[in-house]
Amino acid sequence: MVKDGLLYDGYAKGYNYDVKEWNMFMVDRMLSKWIHEKWNAYVPPTRKGTPKGELIGFSERKYYAGLMMLKGYTLKQASEEAYVSHGLIRKWNMQPEWKKMINQHREEYIDHIIYMLKEVI
Repeated sequence: MVKDGLLYDGYAKGYNYDVKEWNMFMVDRMLSKWIHEKWNAYVPPTRKGTPKGELIGFSERKYYAGLMMLKGYTLKQASEEAYVSHGLIRKWNMQPEWKKMINQHREEYIDHIIYMLKEVI
């Protein structure tokens, strides 16, 4: 129940939440769950059989750092989360392939949210 801009939880008497904070919490929770699913499904490519100098894809840390960018992390925060140096992630941020991957993840997440909303409606 919403009253005076606060969400009253009937299950936990006495607890109330600001509606805006609750919505932000739920959005962050949905994004975190989606990132967790993407991260668990990711299989990093191997160099075996790939000619030297040819791109092989993203390492686990590079892929994870890209996912962290979806949460609005700064390069420094994403580097700390992925356990890589800030300089390295700044270098990645200059690579068109990495930026393309982040944009692709944004589009996939938006599609996921639209699908979830259609399920509810």
